[in-house]
Amino acid sequence: MASLFAGAGGNPHLDKSDLIGLDTHGTLYYYYVQNNGQLSTRQKMSADGGFAGARLFFASSLDKNDRGDVFQIHQGGLYNHEHRTDSGGPAFLGPGWDSYPTVFGPGDLDNDGRGDRLARDAGGTLYLYPGDGAGYRVGGRIRVGAGWNAYNALVGAGDLTGDGLTDIVARTPGGTLYLYAGTGTATAPFKPPVNLGSGWNAYQRLAAPGDIDGDGRADLLATDARGDLYRYLSDGTGGFTPRVKIGNGWNTYTGLL
Repeated sequence: MASLFAGAGGNPHLDKSDLIGLDTHGTLYYYYVQNNGQLSTRQKMSADGGFAGARLFFASSLDKNDRGDVFQIHQGGLYNHEHRTDSGGPAFLGPGWDSYPTVFGPGDLDNDGRGDRLARDAGGTLYLYPGDGAGYRVGGRIRVGAGWNAYNALVGAGDLTGDGLTDIVARTPGGTLYLYAGTGTATAPFKPPVNLGSGWNAYQRLAAPGDIDGDGRADLLATDARGDLYRYLSDGTGGFTPRVKIGNGWNTYTGLL
């Protein structure tokens, strides 16, 4: 828990190093990556049922501690659980976030050295919210574009292509996965989509834990209806190496962050 919610300064490394699961009882657990394509045994990071019914997302690092930040949207407000106020509660970043069905933080999209967030509204318009480099506030939203409701999953945490820029992937309900390679420009943060293949609707959940094999490139995890966990390692071109099963029993989680 300390590795996620507190950290010392250092060189910026806007990525993740962990995977978080919210189980059916509302308890949070985390797994840290071992840099060999495997995850650690799980560790409990909340009281039993402490996040029952909560709406959470796990953003790539927004400050210099190279650990992801856990956010909660509660009664429309956006809260950062890594940063605490004087009263001990999570830092409040602002209201109005309940208007977004999808919010995530893939990393530094505008190439300014600060982690950013993406938010998709109910009509399918995607917005970029620039980060402040500390995780306490966001800049004014920048419209990325419309039509993003064509996808039922949007995930990303770092660089998939090996060019040093943040990328994301998007899945259609029909199971086609697309790569959106980063440009480093806030007003047009992605290149045109590249088709990575079909069949991805075999998975109930996709998760972006960052780099899990230590090669400096972002990887992908996926769970199927049986609860089997598969890893897809980045091949350095924006695609993935063949899947490898690395666990089972993951259907105990209602969400992977």
